[in-house]
Amino acid sequence: MIRSYLPFMLIVVSFQFALAQKPLNYCGTLSGRSEWLQKFQANGKPVEKDPEEILYVPISIHMLGTNSGAGPFSLDRLFNIICTLNSDFEAANIHFYLKGDVHYINRTSWYKHDCIRTGARMMFAGNIPNTINNYFVDDPAGNCGYNLPYAGIAVAYSCAKPTDHTWAHEVGHQLSLPHPFLGWEGGITHDNTQPPRFTNPAPEKVTYDYTEFKDSFLLFKDTLVIDTAWVERADGSNCRFAADGFCDTEPDYIAYRWNCDPDSISFVTQTDPAGVKFKSEGRWIMSYSADNCQKGFSSEQIAAMRANIREEKPWLLGQDAPLNAISVPEAPKSIYPKFGEIIPFDRAALSWEAVPNATHYLVQVSRFSSYSILSYSEVVAGTEIDLPELLNGRAYYWRIRPYNAFDFCQGWYDMGSFLAGVVTSVDRPENGAVFRVYPNVTKPGMEVSFTTEDEIYHSNTLIWWDMTGRKAAVTSLQPNSRILQVPDYLASGMYRLQLMNGKKSSFSSILIAP
Repeated sequence: MIRSYLPFMLIVVSFQFALAQKPLNYCGTLSGRSEWLQKFQANGKPVEKDPEEILYVPISIHMLGTNSGAGPFSLDRLFNIICTLNSDFEAANIHFYLKGDVHYINRTSWYKHDCIRTGARMMFAGNIPNTINNYFVDDPAGNCGYNLPYAGIAVAYSCAKPTDHTWAHEVGHQLSLPHPFLGWEGGITHDNTQPPRFTNPAPEKVTYDYTEFKDSFLLFKDTLVIDTAWVERADGSNCRFAADGFCDTEPDYIAYRWNCDPDSISFVTQTDPAGVKFKSEGRWIMSYSADNCQKGFSSEQIAAMRANIREEKPWLLGQDAPLNAISVPEAPKSIYPKFGEIIPFDRAALSWEAVPNATHYLVQVSRFSSYSILSYSEVVAGTEIDLPELLNGRAYYWRIRPYNAFDFCQGWYDMGSFLAGVVTSVDRPENGAVFRVYPNVTKPGMEVSFTTEDEIYHSNTLIWWDMTGRKAAVTSLQPNSRILQVPDYLASGMYRLQLMNGKKSSFSSILIAP
């Protein structure tokens, strides 16, 4: 059984399941220009206060599963998408860090919800104060994601991959940014009764349904809020009050997911109210362009987000002093076990040297070097771990991923392989010298190479011990040879090799595959 623990404290244990890609709308957020944003933009082109200062913003992560615990993806993938999120906001000098624990919530009605109001209730029940709350679910009301300004963010598991920018898009909404095509989400009218015809001149105004996305939760289901947005002109003459209100995001009327050319420009030609033809710019994360088109945020968008944090959400700042970025001048070293060493299958343990500034380590153990199937996965705060009982006579690989709350971008470090077996008295020689066999996985009758501390040696005898401590074979090596042949009569399994060179013994391990 794979055990996957949370970064700091276990809240609810969930199994990892593969999730199929589902056709979802890109973004369910119909975010209008808030009163704060309209006031901010009314002052003309904003001047950023201390643009070089990094704003450290705390986030909370909630991973939803079914009632039985199925659903959430791996911590490894979570770390990768946090890294992508911070990369998307790097130019804005905004850095997100994990506040407290990752929370696993097992509730099928929230894991798949078809109503945004259900998502709002989920957030009201689970939100952590003074953080941006993020909920990863299977189906967020038919969308890849949505943002509720009064509650939090919901993102679909299938739209949360390291190459996706959906999460960054929703965080942009949370920090005041509308879509650059604001108002076109319902076509020309909020209910799409007049769909867009891009070959014709656009109207001066479009309407959109703003009911679920006001700054506060509306209690009455029959409440309907229809808002109006000016349509932005290609010459920029009304950019300060039309659409998203930013003059450095070009006109865009495409409210569906679209592909771009190599320059991130749309293939779709649109027509503004004056009859001017244009194509949409796809490099902005707040657009609906495909992930490979998107590059970041505009200068005015960045200024608005930073000002929104300082002015509207000051409770996000100044809570925690950031740790230094994790620095790994060289790969961390394994202390135990050494490469190829036999360790007790029923009392296995791993230890390694500490990584500077790392507070936790994600540790994975697998019988496969690709780690395609995991035997064990756990987060630890120290530099050692006891493993559950392993399969006797099998080779295992292990790796670690160091991190802290501010830096999840360190990759995996392969720590080598070991053999799980029965440790006998010959496994701990008093005068053992270095003796390595490679490859240490072979077949009967094959030849393998070896190295030893002795530059010259004579009359070498090699004893093959099986996992029960029985002497399975005795072979001789040619003087000064670096090759040994595996006896063709040995059964498959793990063997401990004892090289006798005079009175000195050296030890190594080898696995004979079927």
